[in-house]
Amino acid sequence: MRILLLTRQFIYDPERQTSGVYKRLTMFIEAITRIADLDILCYVNTEIQFSRDEIAGFEKAFSDYWGKKIRIFTCPINEYRDETGLASGLSYLKGIFSFFNQRLYYEAGGRVQVRALESRLDTRPNAVFAHRLAAMSPVLRTRKPLPSVFFDLDDIEHILLERFIDNGGVLKKLLYLHFPALYWGEDKATRLAVRTFVCSEGDRQYLSRRFKASRVVAIPNAVRIPDSRPLTTEPTILFLGAFFTQNVDAARLLIDSIWPHITEQMPEARLIIAGMTREQIGRDPDGIDGIEVTGFVEDLDLLYERVRIVATPILVGGGTRVKIIEACAYGKPVVSTTIGAEGINLESETEILIRDNPRDFADACLRLLRDPSLCAEIGSKGRARIAGENNRDAVIGKISEQLLDALIPGAPN
Repeated sequence: MRILLLTRQFIYDPERQTSGVYKRLTMFIEAITRIADLDILCYVNTEIQFSRDEIAGFEKAFSDYWGKKIRIFTCPINEYRDETGLASGLSYLKGIFSFFNQRLYYEAGGRVQVRALESRLDTRPNAVFAHRLAAMSPVLRTRKPLPSVFFDLDDIEHILLERFIDNGGVLKKLLYLHFPALYWGEDKATRLAVRTFVCSEGDRQYLSRRFKASRVVAIPNAVRIPDSRPLTTEPTILFLGAFFTQNVDAARLLIDSIWPHITEQMPEARLIIAGMTREQIGRDPDGIDGIEVTGFVEDLDLLYERVRIVATPILVGGGTRVKIIEACAYGKPVVSTTIGAEGINLESETEILIRDNPRDFADACLRLLRDPSLCAEIGSKGRARIAGENNRDAVIGKISEQLLDALIPGAPN
């Protein structure tokens, strides 16, 4: 059996991908390779070009890593021009009337991108797996017969867009006019798919109500559970996030509005911001006492050994935050916003602390830093919950079962 996976994310090295998007993608790849060979068609930015030898190197590395034959194909995206003035207004208007003219779906939904999909369909894969809504764009546009289609709606995109608008300026409110076309795309995609996967039971229930979708399955984000280690006595806080808008906003909120309250009462406290550079954050915290910005971190085990608690003041997002699941797996107590903790089955006050006001958030961090026993208790309970519900091997097994059940009803799991 062979499955064709469509994605906008190119994986350079499965071991070095630390962002939640890539961790979820590799989770599905591992599930697929347990039951089938895999073709990957990746829609890449136009500046990314690989030689045939480079692609062959990736194919060998991936095949060795996952233990199945993997072939890789790339297609440049349909580049969306950042217009100004009248041209910008016209581009915006097009997005009101067509899902395929909205930026994310325009990039993978042009004629070239559809032809790239169709050339792979000519090889007769047993199924197509679309990773996120953007990758469904060419699937919705092709007129060729399709095999069974699976779809991972990692973020429910209209919820993510709504939160982005609500946290922006007045002009962003105009993006609400894009919602009918976006609803159409999400509805069409979930109806086409034999299985639509979402991150949480809450997302499953919402999507089932919103689009009357009956084939939606909750597949939680998951991590491998590391060995248990004692908490450090150092008063160090970690924020970990790759370079995405919601992580940049959270890092700025932490630096500007939360950290001053913490250091006012605990000058010896330390903050590590990992996964982004100071240039990406748009702040230069070198002049602020106690802040270290690391950029990309190679060894997460060593990083987590250095910190006592993890802060995730996320204000915008959809799906669930892998960074919280991962922190709990390491036994670290987490302080989060409501949106940050959304969709993760952690009990407030006993397995996680949830605060939405910056001063309250700072006070919760201080409470944990000052109380080692509370710190250890919340960290231990959070770890136990994640080990039971977000264990990567168990979740991958569930995905494989769902794929087989849809492709070969009644097949033994």
